[in-house]
Amino acid sequence: MTSPAGGASPRSASTEASFGARYASKVTAGGVGLVVSLVSQVLIIRSLGPAHFGNFSFLAAFFGQWIDFFDSGASLCFYNRLSQRRENPLIRFNWEFIGLIGVAVAVGVGAVGLFGGRARVWPDQDWSWIWSALLLAFLLKVVQTAGQIIDAFGHTVEGERARTVQRAVALLLLAALCGGGAIRLPTFFGYNAVVATLLLAAWWEVLRKKNLRLFPADPLTAAARRGYAREYWTYSHPLILYCLAGFAANVMDRWLLQTFAGSLDQGFFGFSFQWSSVCFLFSGAMVPLIMREFALAFQRNDTDDIRRRFERYVPLLYSVTGFLAAFVAVEARTLAGLAGGARFRDAAAPLAVMAFYPLHQMLGQVCGSYFYATDRTKAYRNVGIVGSLLGLAGSYFLLAPPARGGLGAGALGLAVKTVLFNAATTNVLLWVIARSLKMRFSYYLRHQVVTLLFWTALAALSGGLSARWIPGAVGSLAAAATLYGALATVAMAVRPAWIGVSPEDARRLFAWAGEALRLRPRAV
Repeated sequence: MTSPAGGASPRSASTEASFGARYASKVTAGGVGLVVSLVSQVLIIRSLGPAHFGNFSFLAAFFGQWIDFFDSGASLCFYNRLSQRRENPLIRFNWEFIGLIGVAVAVGVGAVGLFGGRARVWPDQDWSWIWSALLLAFLLKVVQTAGQIIDAFGHTVEGERARTVQRAVALLLLAALCGGGAIRLPTFFGYNAVVATLLLAAWWEVLRKKNLRLFPADPLTAAARRGYAREYWTYSHPLILYCLAGFAANVMDRWLLQTFAGSLDQGFFGFSFQWSSVCFLFSGAMVPLIMREFALAFQRNDTDDIRRRFERYVPLLYSVTGFLAAFVAVEARTLAGLAGGARFRDAAAPLAVMAFYPLHQMLGQVCGSYFYATDRTKAYRNVGIVGSLLGLAGSYFLLAPPARGGLGAGALGLAVKTVLFNAATTNVLLWVIARSLKMRFSYYLRHQVVTLLFWTALAALSGGLSARWIPGAVGSLAAAATLYGALATVAMAVRPAWIGVSPEDARRLFAWAGEALRLRPRAV
């Protein structure tokens, strides 16, 4: 493939780890991240309380969506092209593009303030919080891009080792802040910025050791800049309307919740969203790696390889995600009480619903990877726009008070809408892919239902027996998790079809788990 910078696309001279080794490293880091995330969530939620945690969740989501809108799929173009053509000019151009996004968002915030719209756009939020959230969202975008560069060059193993160390340092810093009673909303924004900067510095060092530059200094020619801009536009312009619809829908979801229900319900929804993300740690690690393999297979015009990877990994990842999701849903009341205390008791119902969100979040990201990697962004856009608009109507109906024709369901209503509409949209995308790759959509639909029912029944059985035998919330939860894991292991070893995976997939999963525990990932 020819590069807009001129000449043939160079390949990295460094040795990159195999696909299995890179995924095993992500699983290992995900295991550490799981522990760190659970402890961190307890410390943060108990220190901030539901209202301030809701304010943070609202602003973080708002600016994250705003930056995603201005990105409009350009980061996906960057990752795909960098995976195919490893070249410094492309990295340099992408950093310039991200800088323009930061300026555009800052100008937008300034314009809202200039015309007196703060109270309407960000109800009950201070200016210091708003600007802090903007700076944090931009920094997280920079860190995300650094991670894309690490993965695109095949240095995932080293990158995940650095992330593991960063997570341990972050937890120690958070514990020190909470122990000293220093956690307030402004401090929490600062803490997140410091933690993100540590990861950025660690990844910069990983690339430096590989003789790569995170921020290439080589100047771009005007011709190269025009070539990259044209390439970004060709790839991303079908997504602009989709990103606009998604931006409006996602921001309006949080805005409607903030306006109709307030910071308390915003905190309950943010709490349930954060804990549901725990279920996404392991399967989410696979998505950028699958996207890279899709991009390389598409470059080779190897449709069979794309189909093989889709059939091999999607059912397995869904099963892994469902295993965690079902347990969180069944134990939602206990988890809410232990993590947040009495103030978060009302978050149990939203958490029980949102626990299932990662199932189709994972499936949707894999489906999106296929559309992005194969440059079929128009089809992805069309499905996404319809889903976003219908979802926005559903949000209003569930969140608006009865006097305005809604149900006034607060955090629970937004959780129900988020899960149901995400599942519907994802299955439409899956149906399109199944037709394109000549796969049976009915198999994937049946797999979703059977796997989820099996895991939920197993989690309910484990929870019910543990609650009867073991007194106390902590002991009962630990016993339920142990019993659930044991029963799942037996089921996977004896009849893997019960959870919708093949015997080969079960052996592969045991192999990945074994390598992750030994911290010596190998090719699988």
